[in-house]
Amino acid sequence: MKIINVLSAITLALAFFMISLVGYWKLHPYKLVEFQNAPFPILNENKIVKNGDRMRYKIDYCKFTKESPRVVKYFVDGVIYEINTVDGILEEGCHQTEMDVYVPKAIPTGVYSVKIVATFKPNPIREIKVVTQTLKFTVIK
Repeated sequence: MKIINVLSAITLALAFFMISLVGYWKLHPYKLVEFQNAPFPILNENKIVKNGDRMRYKIDYCKFTKESPRVVKYFVDGVIYEINTVDGILEEGCHQTEMDVYVPKAIPTGVYSVKIVATFKPNPIREIKVVTQTLKFTVIK
């Protein structure tokens, strides 16, 4: 009878620990990255990019984790064109850097911005999405 009481106490303590851990993982307000200059400025001359060229933009950020997010980029002009999915390459700490995106030859001409969705996974059960974008730019033939 005494063993059953000890096992019951251990089971309850373990269950309380697991519920507390899951609650912490789900509710903790993680501080992963902050962008000082969002929406990001375009560095191409006159904010004009030709099909097949690269659109360059500047990021000023502070990243508070060593974890690399999965980054998906989209061209947005009313219609959303997914560009690619890559692992994030921003270093931990506060930095300024220039990034670029290839503008496909098949994308229609028009005025676009690039939507950037970084998905962090700070623990086994939670994903946090950080969404930013660039300023508008013009794509020409």
